[in-house]
Amino acid sequence: MNSKKIILLFISLFIITSNPFRLEARDSPYTSKGTGPKYWIAYEYCYDNDVPITEDLWKSNIDWIDKNFKAYGYDMICNDGWIEGAQTINENGFITKYNSNWANGFLYWSKYLKAKNLKMGVYYNPMWLTRTAYEKNVLVKNTNHRARNIVGQKAFNNDLYWVDVEKPGAKEWIQGYVDYFKKMGVTSIQKYSKNGNGRAANLATAVQHN
Repeated sequence: MNSKKIILLFISLFIITSNPFRLEARDSPYTSKGTGPKYWIAYEYCYDNDVPITEDLWKSNIDWIDKNFKAYGYDMICNDGWIEGAQTINENGFITKYNSNWANGFLYWSKYLKAKNLKMGVYYNPMWLTRTAYEKNVLVKNTNHRARNIVGQKAFNNDLYWVDVEKPGAKEWIQGYVDYFKKMGVTSIQKYSKNGNGRAANLATAVQHN
């Protein structure tokens, strides 16, 4: 065996024993029930243009996914941020549309998707309370508390308030929001969250409804 082969042998042994490509697996609540859904989300358009997605473009992407990707397991459509324009609410203060300029609401689009054997995901945080709900001071469902009683001292922005989870009525508001979306046929809620330093978390948290 010449010196060149000996050197290559030692290099091979070093790579094998040092294991530079170490792989690890860990149990996680996000993977314990399998991988997440395959879906289309409106984020790229909203981010690139810094505007909410239009209803016509939303529909065209639903039809595009249905025609070209559903056969490969893509079965959900989800809106994304730029949600401040959602100020159309029901009697409980819950938003009914992705944007108040849209002609149709979540219920319409949930039925539209269901007819195509697709699911609807919604980007929203149930801990939000809209400016409209605050101004109308709506009654929190199943309580005697009103919207202004459950908000915290800091707002998310000019159009959304944070609900203070320590206040009476907050639990009913949050649970009521989740139940509202679930009964509408929404299968996944992606919520904006913050870390312990009060900064936006790197990833939205997805809540899957089975």
